[in-house]
Amino acid sequence: MSDRPVAVVLPPEHVDRVAAEPVPLSPLPRLSAPQPLTVGIAAIDHSGRLRDRAVMTALAWRAGDPIAVQVHPTAIALRRVADGPFRLDGRVQAFIPAGTRALFGLRTGDRVTLVAAPAQDLLLVHPMTVLTDVLASYDASLLAGNRVG
Repeated sequence: MSDRPVAVVLPPEHVDRVAAEPVPLSPLPRLSAPQPLTVGIAAIDHSGRLRDRAVMTALAWRAGDPIAVQVHPTAIALRRVADGPFRLDGRVQAFIPAGTRALFGLRTGDRVTLVAAPAQDLLLVHPMTVLTDVLASYDASLLAGNRVG
């Protein structure tokens, strides 16, 4: 047996090592106003699934529905589409892929805020830090005596 490195596993010396450009994220979908929204909170299970009965009922999503996942700067958007790569399971739980969870630092047991926009067949999944930031900003404005909204 040879102790020499095999050429197949050695990187070519002439390859330039260029830092990869980050993939540009699309902005969050605009919610058409006025429309009723349903808000819920769910914990992510060990397989990346989550569910809130009121949210799924508002969306009228059913087991087997195809779902597409999009990453945005502050949220994960799930949308029911005809050719979605993911499907709702038998318990009507939505799935967030491992890579997407990693981008947001989401782990098993983490709770997320769900915002359902039934008119757009859209579910926005926000890490709890987004909700706490919004509430902190609102509360700070109230405490400062500023009028909000």
